Amino acid sequence: MNDLGALVAGLLGEAFVVGRRRVVIVYRGDLEAASAIIKLGHDTVVVSDRFRSLYRLFKKLGSSDEDRVTLLECRLCDLPLRDETFDAVVLTCGLPRAAAKVEFLGRMRRLLVAGGLFAWPHPTEDGWHGSLGKALIPLRPFTAGPRKRHALCASLMGNGFVQIGQQKYSTKVAPWVLTHGLRAPRPWVNE
Repeated sequence: MNDLGALVAGLLGEAFVVGRRRVVIVYRGDLEAASAIIKLGHDTVVVSDRFRSLYRLFKKLGSSDEDRVTLLECRLCDLPLRDETFDAVVLTCGLPRAAAKVEFLGRMRRLLVAGGLFAWPHPTEDGWHGSLGKALIPLRPFTAGPRKRHALCASLMGNGFVQIGQQKYSTKVAPWVLTHGLRAPRPWVNE
């Protein structure tokens, strides 16, 4: 997913023009995307449930990044982070299958301040690649299956996000979509 880092960097640049921000990266092995986000210079917490992935990222970090980056290994459904303290939450993998999607999206929303950016990549059913994406899901057990893009937008809107957008990008095998939205300022019923 080489294009993912560039897409997220562009989104963060559009959303936050001035100053350092607090960013959470939910990471499972996309080293290039995580590195590109870290290089933007924001205060970053990298969360993963895989020690080996965190160790590879730690080895790649430069000494200038060490004071801004915190690596945290924990279960993704039990993030030990305070609510409403981050300006952006970026998943470099699809939604985890273990947690219920609605609960997981709700947890990501609660981490964000009002107007905070949430972005995550996922396979898409659009076009002829949809059947290929479905065939590859058993090989990628940590991601949810491909879904229609409008269904993903509806799930975001139902969980308190506004200004939802999607950008397609290519992987080596099939097209993926980066879905993103901003946290709505008003409280939601399912909090």
